[in-house]
Formats: sequence, C-alpha cells, structure tokens
Amino acid sequence: MHRPQPHPPGRTADPPPPLATELLGHPPGTRLLLLNCDDFGLNEDVNHAVVAAISARSTGWPSGSGWRRP
Repeated sequence: MHRPQPHPPGRTADPPPPLATELLGHPPGTRLLLLNCDDFGLNEDVNHAVVAAISARSTGWPSGSGWRRP
C-alpha cells in the first residue's frame, strides 16, 4: 500500500508554530509555571491566602482568581 508523503518531494517542512511562551514575549526554551487561584471563596483562610498571593505581585505569582461559591 502506498502511503502519502507529508510534503511534496523536494519541499522542506514548514517551521513549527511559535510556542505560547514565545507568543508571550519570552525567549525560546523558556519554561513557565501558570498558577490559578481557583479556590477563592472556599473559606476565609483560602481567601486570605489568595489575596496575599495576588498582593505580592513582585513575586511573579498569581495576578487573578476565579470565584468559587461555597
């Protein structure tokens, strides 16, 4: 059985699309950790921790949160 070629003969493959990290302005090879404070609203202790994490933006930690209804 003949398998179709991924590219016509003599044509090189297209370069891969940029990664999300590159689209965000980071150099190739950069690894990012994305944090989401999705338990905001769970209880008072969690709420204080989420507010503290967002307030300490100089750490590069979360910049927002989703709301969770108890």
